[in-house]
Amino acid sequence: MSMTATPDAASPIRRFKAPWTDSFTVDGVDGGAIALSQRDRSTFELHSDIRYNGPTGLEDKNIGADVLERIRVLAPTKKRPIYTDLASVPGPARWFAGTYGEHTPAVIIHDELIPARDDLPGMSEVYADRYLRFMLQHVGVRFLKRWIMWSAVALRSRWVASAWKRALLVIWLLAAVVGMTTFVLAARDGDIARMAAALAAPAIFAFLWGKQYGAGLVAAVAAPWLLPPTVLSMAGYLIYRG
Repeated sequence: MSMTATPDAASPIRRFKAPWTDSFTVDGVDGGAIALSQRDRSTFELHSDIRYNGPTGLEDKNIGADVLERIRVLAPTKKRPIYTDLASVPGPARWFAGTYGEHTPAVIIHDELIPARDDLPGMSEVYADRYLRFMLQHVGVRFLKRWIMWSAVALRSRWVASAWKRALLVIWLLAAVVGMTTFVLAARDGDIARMAAALAAPAIFAFLWGKQYGAGLVAAVAAPWLLPPTVLSMAGYLIYRG
């Protein structure tokens, strides 16, 4: 079943200002409506041309000007359709970030850059994730939220990159769990030294993320306050599904 949302000039949707106005043009219109057709439960086909108009964050990364221009634009054709699942946010975490919103055009563009493409020399998945963070900033996603979203996509990129990077992530996850547990127990016992060591640990173990050190640091700092509501949401979701 295909459900197509293709508003024409007379459609009431044109009266609303898109949240990506001044950051993205859609079919030549600043902040225009994005046309998608739903192909299955979570996959959409793009029917609009999207162009990003802000900084990429990659201007100093030794990437050719032609590549920097090409990554700004998505233009589906019959020979090359573009599919997206929008933002891949697990159900229990959607209280924090939705699958769609002001970030919609940014995540659609990011989708097309993952995995890294041979026809875009110099564009690695690390750079694609960085580019997403700059698009989120330009469209107005607040600092902490966009950095956490960046950490999430960076984690995914590292997980699928290689067995070695997966192993480093597992070590990092174990260290994060140990660190949070140590902090709670130290706080209970009033042990200031152990509390300080637990707080310092994320800055050390974030080096396991390599060039995405900042993502590892943000993920470790955000985890203690993101996990409790997410776990509660997951419990409710499982009860509902049951």
